[in-house]
Amino acid sequence: MSPQAMLEGTEADELCYQWKEESKREIIKFGMDYALFNRRCELNSEQSLYLGYEGDYLTGNQVQDEKIMENWIVVKTFSLKN
Repeated sequence: MSPQAMLEGTEADELCYQWKEESKREIIKFGMDYALFNRRCELNSEQSLYLGYEGDYLTGNQVQDEKIMENWIVVKTFSLKN
C-alpha cells in the first residue's frame, strides 16, 4: 500500500468515526451508562474504501441489534454537522 493510500485510509477512518459519533445516544440501563448508535463504519472487503452503515438505533440487546443492523443502508459519503 502506498503512503498516499495509507494517508487517505487514515483520513477516511477518522471521518467515518466522527460521523458515527454524531449519532451517539447515551442511556442509563440497569444503573449503567450505555452509548447507542445508529451508524457504524467498516473497511470494505478490498480494503480500499470505508463504508458507513446507518439505520435505526441499536438497543443494547445483541439479538435485537443484529436484526436491526441487517436493515441498515450503506453510506459512502460522511457529511458532518458543523
